[in-house]
Amino acid sequence: MNILIWRLAIEDPAATEIPIYYQVCLHMLNVIWISLGVFFLVSLYYSYKAEESDKTKGLYIRLASLYGPWMIGLPISVFLVLTAHPWDREITVKSFHLILTFFANAFMIYITWPSRVLNYFSVPLPKINYDPTKSGIELVSDFL
Repeated sequence: MNILIWRLAIEDPAATEIPIYYQVCLHMLNVIWISLGVFFLVSLYYSYKAEESDKTKGLYIRLASLYGPWMIGLPISVFLVLTAHPWDREITVKSFHLILTFFANAFMIYITWPSRVLNYFSVPLPKINYDPTKSGIELVSDFL
């Protein structure tokens, strides 16, 4: 939010150098983003360790192998903002971000395609036997 206010109210569009305040906000954004990325990867690791299904473990590996590096995309974008020449800064950062986000979203569509999603998220349901000659429903479950 601070960056947006800075860009709309204070920043000079003709300036070629990045102000210190803007750089500090970008570095704080990096710290928050990397913290969330570490939390995501640690959560995936513990989910992987607790999972019994090999197919779901494969999903966790795929998510970590793509979205772990994808999480590094924002810090690289900030690095490009701070180091690229002013005349090519905007197109370099936008194209890098667009390409990285496109591949991340395309991969998510691929791994969550309806024909594959039941392999990852299928939950065994209890078996129910209904006998109309008896007065009720008998629940036969592997869970009990």
